[in-house]
Amino acid sequence: MKRRSFFVFLIAFVFGFCVSQIKDANASVSEKEAISNSSYWGFIKNYDKKKYDSEKTRGLTVFHEVVYTTGNVRNLTIVYDEIWEADDAAFLTPAEIQKYKNDLNHIKIYWKNDKVQAYVIERKYTSTGAHEVTDIFDRAYILKNMR
Repeated sequence: MKRRSFFVFLIAFVFGFCVSQIKDANASVSEKEAISNSSYWGFIKNYDKKKYDSEKTRGLTVFHEVVYTTGNVRNLTIVYDEIWEADDAAFLTPAEIQKYKNDLNHIKIYWKNDKVQAYVIERKYTSTGAHEVTDIFDRAYILKNMR
């Protein structure tokens, strides 16, 4: 009986230790690394990164399409201190990038204290001739869909 109790204790101890190590390993990855390496969010690798000395606020309104937020609202106010910007040219050849340079979708990721705040896509519309916000993914949606 004592031998069986010892093995049960040993298995529980080893299992608890393994779980704590996995938990610590996941905690050591920053959100920036996780998003950059994510198959869902990190397909663009060449972001222009801008860090600000103070917080900035931007109100976003969706021009036409969908907002991916927990409340599914069309407006979102973002407080941020860093922004990553890139053109969505991940699947284009260099010649196509040059040809469509002004018509590419703009991708922006807003950060505050190294925590993601929003992922925004701006598309160019021929009706307005400008890039308009079409997709907003808020923090809760991004973290829920992290892969």
